[in-house]
Amino acid sequence: QLFNAGPATSTAGVDLAVEAIKLSPRISCSAKVNDLDWEMALHVARAVLRIGAETEGGEGNFQFCASFNVAPGVPFFPAAYHAGEPSFAFGCETSEVIAASLTSAKGDMASARNMLLDCMHEQLAPLEELGHALSQPNSFEYGGIDGSIAPNPSATPLT
Repeated sequence: QLFNAGPATSTAGVDLAVEAIKLSPRISCSAKVNDLDWEMALHVARAVLRIGAETEGGEGNFQFCASFNVAPGVPFFPAAYHAGEPSFAFGCETSEVIAASLTSAKGDMASARNMLLDCMHEQLAPLEELGHALSQPNSFEYGGIDGSIAPNPSATPLT
């Protein structure tokens, strides 16, 4: 029940994204910065500051992403957007998986690494198989999995 409004590609779009984020915690947006567009990068930085100041506890910034040279089809939310032929990808919130691995390791970094790799494989391998299986009969390109750590405020703290 989240809505991604997609990437803002102009300074006016960035301003609109800030206003949209203030409307609801379920709306996410990104700002697309290409190459070395310093004007856009500075405007996006100011938008991050505005969101921080104008949303409760600055948490609106969990709904906003400054994306630099992100291609269509990347499943990293909220930078994700689509262009071209039909395709799909999975974006996962893995902070709970990481928290479980790190706390189980009790400070041993080598164990934490191994536990994390095992746990991520255990959790994501079935999803990877499902993605390939779904892409075959439907002729949709499967773009993969984003298993990066998502800053979920309700996840188990790592400290």
